[in-house]
Amino acid sequence: MKRHRITSSLLVLHFATSAVFLLLREPGISFLDEREKMRRDWGYMFMVSGDAIMFIANRPLHAWSEWHGGEEAWVKVLEVLNLPALIATTTIGHIPIAIYRFSGRGNFVQDTWIRGVVFLLFSTLQWFLIGRAADRALIHGKVPPPN
Repeated sequence: MKRHRITSSLLVLHFATSAVFLLLREPGISFLDEREKMRRDWGYMFMVSGDAIMFIANRPLHAWSEWHGGEEAWVKVLEVLNLPALIATTTIGHIPIAIYRFSGRGNFVQDTWIRGVVFLLFSTLQWFLIGRAADRALIHGKVPPPN
């Protein structure tokens, strides 16, 4: 375990911050009926300028600017740190939702939980790879060990 100290630390920190996000963020989706209509009728478009840009595990992620609802500073920091995982979730994460949607089951809230699982997989992989790279650099002597 000592050999993968950085990887283990990053993964524990990642799971802790994910749990904090779920605990501190208010669940709930505004205009749920309109979103359900959007989900059923692909041609229907519904948008509110202050609305969330994405929902993960029934928790909203808002645009960055104050004009469009803003976002809390600690969530912005998490978004920046997890940017590769967020990009992967927004681009690839819709595939399992689309597959589930074609089965005729589910709703918008369930879609956000599927997206949450996809994000957790991508973000865990991201922090695992970063930790492994740091551990390897430390083991091979490319980085001096911490005091």
